[in-house]
Amino acid sequence: MEKDVRALARKMSKNSRTHIFIRIINKIKLLSTSFWAIPLVLIIRKLKPYCLVRFGIIDSTRIGHFNAQSVMYWTSLQEQPINTVDLFWFSEKVSNRQWERMARRKLKIHWSVYYLDHWNKKISGGQDHILKPTTRDIQGKLKQMNVIPFEFLPEEVTQAKDWLRAQGWKDHEKFVCLLVRDSSYLQISPLLKNENWDYHSYRDTDISDYVPAVEWLAGQGIWVLRMGSVMAKPIPTNHSRVIDYAFHLSKNELLDIWLFANCDLCISTGSGLDSITEFYNKPILFVNFIPLSHIWSWCDSLNIPKHLFWKTTGKALTWREHLKHNYARTDDYEKAGIIVKDLSSDEILDATKECWQRVEDNWVDSLEDIQRQKKFWEILKEWPDYTKRHDWIHPKCRIGATWLKSNKYDFLI
Repeated sequence: MEKDVRALARKMSKNSRTHIFIRIINKIKLLSTSFWAIPLVLIIRKLKPYCLVRFGIIDSTRIGHFNAQSVMYWTSLQEQPINTVDLFWFSEKVSNRQWERMARRKLKIHWSVYYLDHWNKKISGGQDHILKPTTRDIQGKLKQMNVIPFEFLPEEVTQAKDWLRAQGWKDHEKFVCLLVRDSSYLQISPLLKNENWDYHSYRDTDISDYVPAVEWLAGQGIWVLRMGSVMAKPIPTNHSRVIDYAFHLSKNELLDIWLFANCDLCISTGSGLDSITEFYNKPILFVNFIPLSHIWSWCDSLNIPKHLFWKTTGKALTWREHLKHNYARTDDYEKAGIIVKDLSSDEILDATKECWQRVEDNWVDSLEDIQRQKKFWEILKEWPDYTKRHDWIHPKCRIGATWLKSNKYDFLI
């Protein structure tokens, strides 16, 4: 036992020395860039009246931030003055090489921009040269442009379709991407595993609860691909039209992007890659999505949250109470005395049926449905933080009509 402890201590000491050595090398490397980067930054500032050069980071470590920031930067480029030049750099690790290639086709990205950005921030007076990243298209600029931001090359399209055909899919058959969040990716991914992500556990759900909805879709002749990079367990179904892509041996980073960009519907709990579907103007069904105050109001989506109950009374929180207690950490719900409960498999099935009917343009809202939707948005707009997260509202962004109708409590009082 004592020998094991000494061995562990030696290993930790060695790792610590290695870490210190790497930090020293990186600092020396950074200082060495000052000889060319600082003069260039000063020249760029002098040229500001004639040409504004700005620097921005794209967080490439997490795919949701990676694709959203890239697209939002591209969107802003479409309306900037001709005498403005935006330069970008990726964070050290890249979560998806396919998206990296697509971003490089549209944006000016180079490793040297990191050093220009660094020294510009170190020297006072450089605020006008700093780009602030965003992931939310709250003004709906991309939607109103009605354009595809990053296109696939013909050979990429061919490769993706060939893979689908090999699974039994035929051209023009419809398919749905299913993305159900669990904590496995954040715990196992080499890019992120060294951080503690337990505070996000309130967002996790069980893939088994989605089987009735998946099999209903498959029964309609629709292919369903269960997506994900690293997942806790396979989806428990043997239906021939359900592909557990998350566990497929031939999955790859091109398919990770292409499938979400080309699906007829994405069903998601809100987990990164679903933003690809948004940017390619495809509808999204968000289930078990909280905090609901973060609803993607600028995109074509149907939204159904998890149930929230007061621990002391067992009563469900109303929409106004959801807005007041819009926590993004598991322990905050616990401290507030709130129980987070997943939607039942029947509720997920009902939401899927409603959403697919909307996709097929077969759904007809009743007068009560229309009134409930109106009330939902009225309450949201009364929220003090509304303008921080919302502005333009997509005409097809809705709270689930079936869910509102079937609740045993009045969500909208």
